Amino acid sequence: MWQQNYYPVAQSLGLSALVAAAPLFVLFYLLGVRRTPSWKAALAALGTAWVVVMLVIRMPVQQAVSATFYGAAFGLFPISWIVFSSILLYKVAVETGKFEIIKDSLGALSDDRRLQLLLIAFSFSAFIEGAAGFGSPVAISAAMLTGLGLPPFYAGVLCLIGNTAPVAFGSIGIPITTLTQITGLPAQPLSAMTGRILCIIAVIVPVYLTLLMAGVKRTLQVWPAVVACGLSFGAMQFFVSNYIGHELTDILSAITSISVMVLVPTAALHTSLLASRLPARECSLRANADEHQHYGLGCLGWYRPISPPPGSRIFVIEPQRSSATMEHSTPFARSASISVLRLSHMK
Repeated sequence: MWQQNYYPVAQSLGLSALVAAAPLFVLFYLLGVRRTPSWKAALAALGTAWVVVMLVIRMPVQQAVSATFYGAAFGLFPISWIVFSSILLYKVAVETGKFEIIKDSLGALSDDRRLQLLLIAFSFSAFIEGAAGFGSPVAISAAMLTGLGLPPFYAGVLCLIGNTAPVAFGSIGIPITTLTQITGLPAQPLSAMTGRILCIIAVIVPVYLTLLMAGVKRTLQVWPAVVACGLSFGAMQFFVSNYIGHELTDILSAITSISVMVLVPTAALHTSLLASRLPARECSLRANADEHQHYGLGCLGWYRPISPPPGSRIFVIEPQRSSATMEHSTPFARSASISVLRLSHMK
């Protein structure tokens, strides 16, 4: 029976690990630097892995072929099947208009952009991560934020950050299941230790998201909701991963966080804790025209408003689209882009 040598390169663990990671380096280089199509990058990485296995690790050909087919089968079932199902569900929701209902429902829970960010980029994204995973949480959540007015690139960055805490329990706990199969260790201890680490990150991520979008001052204005969002998610994540199992950790944590985010802002507003809100139509937009400075309050939202000095001329910038533009644009373009800007004097 063949036994793997973990020190094939100069009896050094570091050098051996560096050589073994060569397929990953090839994959990241082709995808991130050369912008190679994913299927070509994957085949190049597979070829690199075969070179490493044959020439460095000296694995028998029969076992190398068996490992290749096993990896392909595992990629097809369950990973590709879950991704296909989630994309199919998303497409059906978009075509039937249900996606807009979900987006508007989440957006209607609060007109404060900071709370909408936590609801969608953190809590709702975690729910999708637990149910589908594999990139779909970022794609769907970023599309929802874009539909609410956030620039697409900015929305993608925030959703990627928000997806930090739940990703280890994504797709009904597939990462933990895979780790169990590879290491042969029991699933429960792995799930418990992962939950103990990530529950701390879950408390930090909402704070960091709000800081990125609104700054320190405006984050402090909504600190009850930010703290409640992270603590509720982290506490449920710790409980489920340690005492129930890894399969439902993300889903139950996300449901708890969303429920708390629905209740806390309402209660806090009644006690004036969130009295200073960041409305959807606030932004800071400056323009210079001739000899005068014009300060605008625009429709994009998401940005820190400015206070014009006394005597400045103030304008309101509003979107204006023709019916033809609305008819031929995508739902996201209709809700996010501004094709024509109309300047009107505000007395």
